[in-house]
Amino acid sequence: ETSREEVHSTVLESATRSGLAQRFQGMGRAFGVDAIRYAFATHCCLKGIDRISLMNLLGHTYVATGDAYFRCAVGRFIEAYDATIG
Repeated sequence: ETSREEVHSTVLESATRSGLAQRFQGMGRAFGVDAIRYAFATHCCLKGIDRISLMNLLGHTYVATGDAYFRCAVGRFIEAYDATIG
C-alpha cells in the first residue's frame, strides 16, 4: 500500500521535473497535492458538476466542504462576464 507521504513526494517530484511547481511559484503560490485537488474541483465546477458528485469524487463527508470550489467558479464566471460585457 502506498502511503500519503509517498504520493506527496511523487507528485512534487513530477511537478518539479515538468516545471509545474515552478509555474506555481512564479504566481506566488505553493504547489502540492492540495493544489491539484483544488484545480480539479474548480474545473469540475466550471464544467457544471453538481455538488453531490463533486463531494463523492473528492471523498468529502459534507456537501458544504466543497463550497469553496463553487465560490471560486462563480467568481470566474463573473470575471469572464465583466471582461466580455465590460
